[in-house]
Amino acid sequence: MINVYVDGSFSPVTGEGSYGMIIQREGKTIKIGGPLGQIKDNNVAEYGAMVRGFQELKKMGLHNEIIKIHTDSQVLYRQLLKHIPPPVQKEHSKWYSHAASLFKSFSRCVIDFIYSSCNPAHDVAKQALNSK
Repeated sequence: MINVYVDGSFSPVTGEGSYGMIIQREGKTIKIGGPLGQIKDNNVAEYGAMVRGFQELKKMGLHNEIIKIHTDSQVLYRQLLKHIPPPVQKEHSKWYSHAASLFKSFSRCVIDFIYSSCNPAHDVAKQALNSK
């Protein structure tokens, strides 16, 4: 099984967002982080982290692997599992729709909620935000 930890970070002062992810596969750990540019808020950063995570998994050709995505965003977690409705705000909806579409394209993927204190991708996202 492949474990993927994702997290988004946002600075309300600059309006900049970033993402971080950690992919654990076959005893190896890959850390990836980067900018999301000017975004609306932290929820968009969380959606962006999920999108970037799925894009990286696609790039690695891991469509048929068993994948467990770990997020500390209760909103994103509950929306992807359809426990609450999707967002209605335009920017949120755009990012969420992209994340949901990618999530559906992985047939053996599950999503798991974890507390932010247990999310190792948090530091990767923060580092990406502060490296500008």
